[in-house]
This record gives sequence, C-alpha cells and structure tokens, in this order.
Amino acid sequence: MHDRIDDPRAFRWVEAGVSGLARPRQWDATALVEVDGLRGYEVPELEFRVLADGSVLGDVPAEAVPELTAELGLDPPYTARAVRKGGGRWAVGALRIAADEIELPPGLEASSLEVAVPPDGETAFLVDGEHVAAELEGDTGAALRVLERAGRARFQAFVARADRVGEGRWQLTVDPL
Repeated sequence: MHDRIDDPRAFRWVEAGVSGLARPRQWDATALVEVDGLRGYEVPELEFRVLADGSVLGDVPAEAVPELTAELGLDPPYTARAVRKGGGRWAVGALRIAADEIELPPGLEASSLEVAVPPDGETAFLVDGEHVAAELEGDTGAALRVLERAGRARFQAFVARADRVGEGRWQLTVDPL
C-alpha cells in the first residue's frame, strides 16, 4: 500500500483554497451598462469592433457604441461583445486587439479577407466569409497572398484577417493557431 509519506503516489491533504492554474483571462475589460439607445433594438447580443480611428465594424447602431463602451476604459482598437441582461441593461466585455493598418491592391470589392494556415491542414482562403480557391487571380488573389506573407512572417500556424476600414484602408490582425 502507498502509505509512506515519502512515496510520491501517496495521497496527501492539501491546504484549503484554490489550487492549480488560473483560467486565462477572457476579457481585458467588462462593464454592466444602461443603454437607452438600444431599448427598441430586439437582439439578445451584439458583437462589434472599435478600430484605432474610432470607426466601428459590426451590426450595432453607431449611436449606441459610446453608451456601450464608455465604462470599459479601453483605447481602441478592441473587439467587444454585449449581452442583454433585461430592459436597457447590457453586460459588455472587450478584448484589445493587435492591429496594423495595411495597404492592399486598389479596386477590391470585398470588405474582409482571411487566410488560415492550420498546423496540420490545408490553407484556407476566405473572401467576405466565403471559401475561395487557392489559385485566385487578380487583385483579390494578390491581396490574399499579402495576408499570407504577413502571417507567415509572425507564426507557423495562424489566421490573418484584413477588414476594410475605409477607401483603400485595411486593418490587419494576425492571430496564432
């Protein structure tokens, strides 16, 4: 039996309290806010991004963003999620994002481009959320290759995403997988 104290297999009582590793933080900032501008807006949750220049991407009324984000205390850019808690009350969480502004070939009609390179799978190319062929030609193909090079410069496995933020302006994020 394993009853010797120097036997590593022996059961030992531990001090009361929390043990083990803490969960990684999901949000950089959270707040519970009252948003009068969303009282007639009948959705249970909202997801949006606030870019470095203050512009907003996502399905959220622009006039409600200041009320939703004022108590977060974060400087853009960040991504946010708001969940209705009843009436005009919303729980809001935000996560800072590392983003760079890049130039892509002019004349692109897409609003978002993505390249995903998994550790053990096939590279995926998406234009406005729709899968496209790897050998896509023209300006869109050239833009996807720019994203792939940017991702490979940082990580072996990654998702590189460019979102249009204005005419000729794109915001690039590269996240590891």
